[in-house]
Amino acid sequence: MKKHQTRSDSKIVPASRTADDRQVSREDVPAAVEPLEPVSLCHMIKIAIGLVTQGHFEYISNMFISPLARDLVSNATQVGLIQVFNPLFGVLVQPIIGWRGDHTWTKLGRRKPYLLFAIPWILTSLLVMPLTHSLLVFVGAVIIYQFFVDMYVVSSGTMMPETVPLEQRSRQQAMSVTVGSFVTVCAIWFVGRHYDKNHLYPFVLAAGIAVLSTAMLLFGIKEYYHGLKKRPPLYVAPVHVAKAALSNRNIIIMFLVLLFSSYGNYSVLMFWPLFMRDTLGGTIGGAVEISIVTHVFMMMLALPFGVIADRFSKKNVMIFGQIVGIMALLAGLLAQAVWHMYFQLILVAIAQTAFLVTFYPLLTQFMPRDRIGTITGATPIVFSGARVLAGLTAGRVIDAFGENYRVSWAVALACAIPTFFFILMVDPAYRANQDKAAWAE
Repeated sequence: MKKHQTRSDSKIVPASRTADDRQVSREDVPAAVEPLEPVSLCHMIKIAIGLVTQGHFEYISNMFISPLARDLVSNATQVGLIQVFNPLFGVLVQPIIGWRGDHTWTKLGRRKPYLLFAIPWILTSLLVMPLTHSLLVFVGAVIIYQFFVDMYVVSSGTMMPETVPLEQRSRQQAMSVTVGSFVTVCAIWFVGRHYDKNHLYPFVLAAGIAVLSTAMLLFGIKEYYHGLKKRPPLYVAPVHVAKAALSNRNIIIMFLVLLFSSYGNYSVLMFWPLFMRDTLGGTIGGAVEISIVTHVFMMMLALPFGVIADRFSKKNVMIFGQIVGIMALLAGLLAQAVWHMYFQLILVAIAQTAFLVTFYPLLTQFMPRDRIGTITGATPIVFSGARVLAGLTAGRVIDAFGENYRVSWAVALACAIPTFFFILMVDPAYRANQDKAAWAE
C-alpha cells in the first residue's frame, strides 16, 4: 500500500488515513509534532527565492499604487480609501486560507493548490493597473490584485515554518531578506531610471518575478504530511482562528506589537512617494531610486542579524531594531531635503532588518505545529486591520493639515513608543510545540 512519509522516517502515516475522512486520532498526534530535521543551505536558498514574491508584491502596493491612484482621484483621502483594499482583504482572506490550508492535503501538497489558483489572477491585475485610465477599472484591478495576493502570501509564507526547524528560522528569514533585498535593489535600479517615462515597467517586472519564484515553490520545495484532522465546515473558521490567535499570552503581545508598528509604518509608507515629491521636491522615480539605500543595507545586515538572533536572542535583536526605528522616524520628521533621507533610510534598513528576521520566527515559536497556518492567517487580521485604520485615517489627518505629508511621520512616532514596551513584555522562553495540551481541540 502506498504510504505518506512524515519528516522523520521513524513514523509512517498510512495513505488510507488521507482519504476523505482524513481524521487523525490522539494516538497519531506525536507523528504530527516530531521535531523537524535541520535543513540544508540549498533548501534555505530555495525557500528564500520562493518567498521573494511576497516582498515584491508589498513593494508594488506601497510604492506604485498610490501614485497611479493619485492621478485618478482628487485628494489624499481618496488615495487612502483605494489603498484600504490591500489590508482589508488581508483581514478577510488570509485567516480563512491559512485555516483551510491546515485541513488540506492533495497530491500537490497542502499550500501549493492555493498558489496555483492565485497566480493567474495576480499576473492579470498587474498588467491592467498601469494601463487603464478608468478609475472603475483601476479599482477593480486593485481589488483583484489584493484579494489574490493575500491568498498567495499566507500560503507561501506558511511553507517556511512547516519545513524549517525553529532553531534555523531566523537564519532562514535572514536569507529570505537578503535574496529579496538583492532582487529589489536590481528592480529599483531599473525602475528608478524608467518609471517616469513609462509606468508599466515595475508591474511587468513584478509579474516576471512572481512567475519565477512561484515555480521555485511548486517544483523546488517538498511539503511534508504532518497529520490532518477532519475538515470542519467553513462557518466554524472564525471560532477556530480566534481560539488559535488567543491561545497564549505571548501571541497576544506579539499581535499588539504588530498592531501598533503596522499602523505607524503604513501611515508613512502609503504616502512616502508623495512626501518625497510634494514635500521635499523630488520625483516619484527619484523616490524609487533613493530607496535602494535601504535595500542595500538590508541585504548586508540580514544574515548577521539572523545568526545573532538564532544563537543568542530574537527578542534582544528586535528591541535594538525598535530603538533604531524610533531614531529613523525622528530623522524623517525633521528632513528638509531629499539628500537628508539617505541617513534616514540607513536607519530604516537597520530597524526593518532587525524586525523582519525576528518577528515571524519568534511568533512561530509560540504556535502549535498543527495551527501554523491558522495563526499565520490570523496575523493579517492585526496587521491588515491596522493598515485599514491607517488608510481610513492617515489621509484625513494629512488633508486636515493642508495635505502636509510630514504629519505621517509624527503619527508613526506616536505608535513606535508603545510598540517598544510591548516587545519588552514578550517571554522568549516559551515553546508552544512542547505544550502537549495545545494540540487538543
